[in-house]
Amino acid sequence: MAIVKELMDMFGGTVEIDSAEGKGTTVTLTFPLQQAEKMESIEEELIEDEDVSLDGVKVLLVEDNELNREIAAEMLREFGCEVVEAVDGQEAVDKYTVSEIGEFDIVFMDIMMPNLNGYEATNEIRSSVRSDAKTIPIVALSANAFAEDVEKSREAGMNEHLSKPIEPDRLLAVIKHMVHKQK
Repeated sequence: MAIVKELMDMFGGTVEIDSAEGKGTTVTLTFPLQQAEKMESIEEELIEDEDVSLDGVKVLLVEDNELNREIAAEMLREFGCEVVEAVDGQEAVDKYTVSEIGEFDIVFMDIMMPNLNGYEATNEIRSSVRSDAKTIPIVALSANAFAEDVEKSREAGMNEHLSKPIEPDRLLAVIKHMVHKQK
């Protein structure tokens, strides 16, 4: 029971025990679902914003795994987005800093990459002197989807966190939400 309590504390959950002699024991574990609830609210907003077009939305896609990058880029292009690819965090920072102000509408940033990881690249983008550095939406792409991973992405300055493998509906919902929010 001590291990369960420790795990629940780590994930921000609770443990309740109800025991009656001769009847048994009921153990209730409560997990926070903040990320899931937030995504549901984004998807609900999307129902109202179905007419939001993604044609011409310019995406900086940062992914070191070639196959993952090709799949994500193809999904984005099918939605009507223009995609600029970067193979690591340093290349992403370089492409962002030489681009025109407002050239990119959104950045999808893998977390585990060589040279600069996603957190470091996001920090460099956010701390740059560009006028759009604080406002450009940056979305984490990660195979790690625990609450602590989502929180670490937010602490690094990312606006959202998508877990891999990327689900096309969630990808679409996040892009529409972020682009709509900017305009």
